[in-house]
Amino acid sequence: MIPVYPGTLSPQTAVALAIARHPEIRGAEATIARQQAQVALAQAGRWPVIQYGLGPGYGGSYGSGGNQAAVRGNISINQPVWDFGATRNRIEAAKDQEAAARSSRADTVERVAQATLSAYVSAAVAQERLVVARETIEVMRGVAERITQRQRAGLSDRSDGNAAGISVIRAEVESENARTAADTALSQLIELIGVSPTALAPLQESFAMMVATTERRTPNFDAAPAVQAAISALAAADANEKSARAERWPALGLGAS
Repeated sequence: MIPVYPGTLSPQTAVALAIARHPEIRGAEATIARQQAQVALAQAGRWPVIQYGLGPGYGGSYGSGGNQAAVRGNISINQPVWDFGATRNRIEAAKDQEAAARSSRADTVERVAQATLSAYVSAAVAQERLVVARETIEVMRGVAERITQRQRAGLSDRSDGNAAGISVIRAEVESENARTAADTALSQLIELIGVSPTALAPLQESFAMMVATTERRTPNFDAAPAVQAAISALAAADANEKSARAERWPALGLGAS
């Protein structure tokens, strides 16, 4: 069951609700967490590696002059010293992929906010249109009633009454179209925000809210999240290429067992 939002829903609140529940944003956050784990895994390549094992063997049996079955264990440690930049490039690639994931999330947030705001405005416009259509019906019915009275008094002919009746029918059809548009727009908004608003702010008030929260400045397209995500992805690809080239060479390390 869809919960009901009490009071008048503002466009800012609608956008906040959509961002808080949209599955694409939750998926983007999971991708960021996975990339953070990849960074930690790449950084672990700088730490020493400890290996251990157990296996069957034979040991001397003092006092009996023979051998007896035993279990032998071994432990070794290897500290990487130099790998021609392979580890460093893997870390840089993982960090660039994390940055790309963060930029992708920011781009997703922008798209969700834009879609929510568009649905909100469409619903507000449709509701205003529905109110105007209802008012038009009342006005046209009043005109038709006055024309009927004039016909009874012999001041108007039947064609005027027919025209007034047709105008009322047109206004009723427009009201039904406006109702359908309002229901469709409101359904789209509910799908995005997850709640059913009891009322929306009037169109003029909503527009004033959006203008007040919009910064008037020249847009910087290079700072767009989608562009930043592409730049980070390109840097990650370059770091992966350098890491692959470095892996052609042997890695140096110190080991003990």
